[in-house]
Amino acid sequence: MTELNLRNATAMAVGVLGLVAYWPAGDNPFIADDYALLLGAERVAEHCTALFAMPLGGRRLVSNFFFTVCYALFGPMAFLFYWTNLWLHVVNALLVFRLVRAVSGHWPTAVAAGLFFVAYERHQEPVFWIGTQHELLLAEAAIQPADRLVAVH
Repeated sequence: MTELNLRNATAMAVGVLGLVAYWPAGDNPFIADDYALLLGAERVAEHCTALFAMPLGGRRLVSNFFFTVCYALFGPMAFLFYWTNLWLHVVNALLVFRLVRAVSGHWPTAVAAGLFFVAYERHQEPVFWIGTQHELLLAEAAIQPADRLVAVH
């Protein structure tokens, strides 16, 4: 198999496993914290400074901004928020795969790491709870530079 085929097969495997593992997330409604974020997102549409008045304001500014963008794109359709979180989780699993491959240089280890990351049950909260998507964004913000740093050296 060529490297491109291995990459594609890995991406497909991680994506399918993530979809199978987290399929029920799409059926969830908005829950407690999400309603406060929805109200904040509606206010941001009126005036951008309302972004700082959302729950946890400046402490989760990127998360609130991301939630507001999702609200602007999807409206109050919860399943699209959950599928966005699942997509972010799969992207993070692929970044874990790339990082482990860059560090170890061993394809099977990297594939196992990516598959484990996407399916490990302790990672389910950010996928099943919209209000914790900041964890997905933080993971991506940590893994991406680490991957680039290892790739350069």
